[in-house]
Amino acid sequence: MSLVFVYADEREIDRARIELEAQDQIARGEVVLLRTGVGKVRTTMEITRYLSSTIRAGRSRPIIVNIGTCAAVVPGLLGEVVRPAQAIDRDGVHERLLAAKIPPPPPVDLASPDARNLVIASGDSFMTEVDEADTLASLGVSLVDMETHSVGWATQKG
Repeated sequence: MSLVFVYADEREIDRARIELEAQDQIARGEVVLLRTGVGKVRTTMEITRYLSSTIRAGRSRPIIVNIGTCAAVVPGLLGEVVRPAQAIDRDGVHERLLAAKIPPPPPVDLASPDARNLVIASGDSFMTEVDEADTLASLGVSLVDMETHSVGWATQKG
């Protein structure tokens, strides 16, 4: 079994720490560091490309671990390490899409959540409006980022 740590550009410090702590496993191919870049589309493409090459090579399916930075929509999570239970596509709940009756992508249940049962919303833009934060909080969202929904969606079994 192998572990693949997925990270976007801003998490180079985590990549360096994992490289230092897992040098032997990386050398044996047991740990892979996959830099996806920022955003849902780039992340989905890189993970899909990696998993496709894994399947074509006849290797077993790896465990995918997403490491990255997120922002808290609700107070009390600043500086915490979190393992959300569910990810939604933040762009999919945009009022213009809903008005056009375009259904949002389904939520993705994430593996190994912590006990807080947190929901993270991923979108391809920085959240800058208080109204958007309030709307997301009213939907039960605690965190926002740009990649988690894509990682969860691209790595679902089935």
